[in-house]
Order: sequence, then structure tokens, then C-alpha cells
Amino acid sequence: MPLLLTAGEELLVAIFGQGNTSTALNFLHDAWHQRTGQYGYQQHWVAVQDNEVVGLVTCWHSELGVQFDRDTLQSITRFYGSEQALKIIHRSQELTAELSAPVAHELNIGHLAVHSDYQRQGIGRLLIEFIVQQAKSLSKQTLTLDVELQNIEALQFYIALGFTEQHSTSRFVQLQKSVGF
Repeated sequence: MPLLLTAGEELLVAIFGQGNTSTALNFLHDAWHQRTGQYGYQQHWVAVQDNEVVGLVTCWHSELGVQFDRDTLQSITRFYGSEQALKIIHRSQELTAELSAPVAHELNIGHLAVHSDYQRQGIGRLLIEFIVQQAKSLSKQTLTLDVELQNIEALQFYIALGFTEQHSTSRFVQLQKSVGF
């Protein structure tokens, strides 16, 4: 699960580790194996090279529904217990309040990560191309994603792929790209 953590390490460690990277990693590992929910493996697609996972991506849309939220909450509660889970949910809401939820015509990229040994080899581009196809199959018109302002490399990557700035907040830039039909 280190790869999943790299998709938003600062934010994920703040939410799930309270500053402790190993706690966040342990939660992500547990949640991944629960299959469903925001951090479950059924919600992610992976790129594999030489039998090694070298990239991953996930996305969200407005039709995921209540069960997706329940499964996410269950994975948090299962790992942390009820009392701590409430604190984590509250912390998550505080830290992610500036993020935009996808509307009906949008598919939002939630996590995208490529192992550092495999970056700049086209894997990220292939993952985006795959998500464009997912968007089309779901009849979505636009891909969106939020990138932390200080993540200059990610911003440059997405802009090079045709994403444009939709709006920004004090911490994030929301980018979008038409998927065309």
C-alpha cells in the first residue's frame, strides 16, 4: 500500500495516521483488503509490469451511492474502532472541505500514483487514457481532479495531458479535461 499512500501522502497521513506514516499505511493495507469502499481494491485499477504493481488509479462519480460510503466508513471503523473513526471522519471533513465532489457529468480521479522507479515511462499517461475510456463508458463528459498547489510535478503532468484549471482554493487546484465523444 505504499503506492496508494504516495497518491496523496501528506493528506492521507494527516487523516489516517495523525502524522504517523506507518499508522496510515497499516490502515490503507487493511482497507485495501476489505475490497470495497474508497480505499478497497475493487475501486482501483492497477498497472503491472514484470509482475509488479507499478501504478494505480481510482475515480469517483455521483452514482456511487450510499453503499460506497457505508463500505468506506466500515473500513475505517473496523480498523480504528467507533470512537476513533468519528474523529477521523471529522478530521477528513476538515482537511478535504476544499475538494469538489463530482457532479452528474463528471468522473473525478481520486488517486493516481506511479512507483518512482517507473515514472516518466508513460504509465501515468496510460492510466489517464484508461480513465478516459471509463468516463466514456459511464457517459461522463468531463474528468476532474484536485491537486495540491505545492505538487508542481503533478500539475505539470496533468496540464501536459490537456487538463485545464477549473478553480483553485488556498490548498488545491481543481483541473478538468473534456473526454469527448
